[in-house]
Amino acid sequence: MNIFNFWKRKKDKSDLTSSIPMKDGYPIITHDHKQYLEEKKMLVNYPVGSDVICISNNNSPYKRGKIVNYVAITQARQLTPEVKFEGDDETWICMGILRHYSKELCSALDKLEGFEQWNVLAEFHKISK
Repeated sequence: MNIFNFWKRKKDKSDLTSSIPMKDGYPIITHDHKQYLEEKKMLVNYPVGSDVICISNNNSPYKRGKIVNYVAITQARQLTPEVKFEGDDETWICMGILRHYSKELCSALDKLEGFEQWNVLAEFHKISK
């Protein structure tokens, strides 16, 4: 997989924020613009080097790691985080749930089984401190 083609393709696109089509005074959000906003949000909220917690949809416990890169893997070329887990030399693409690491969250998750951890992390984005 050649990541540099992805970045070149993205650079060639016009700036989607400057030319939003309007209809009756409201912006018309295209699929490309929505994808652009989602990717910007992911890069801002989870920058490279962030400590994260990842869990897959298998009945397995969460893993703690660090984001090392973003990879465009689907046909739509959407960004997906590549994570290096503690105690592992390989990097893995995180297709499951990704949340920021915190000691409080880990201590709460350690008391739960794998499926219960999934349920907590799936709803965690609604919880604020």
